[in-house]
Amino acid sequence: MTDDLKAWKRRTAVRKFNEVKASAERAGDPMTDLRAAKAAAGYVDATAEDVLRWVREAA
Repeated sequence: MTDDLKAWKRRTAVRKFNEVKASAERAGDPMTDLRAAKAAAGYVDATAEDVLRWVREAA
């Protein structure tokens, strides 16, 4: 996997994670970080653990 692809996956997964969490909050149905990470992970073909790590590093 190229560095560009890794960077894209990371940026996209963090953005998707934040979008999923915000959307659930607006709908009045907050979700756990793990559930949001799983959704974002499926979007970029990564693991939920990777997404959670990237979100923590981005904060």
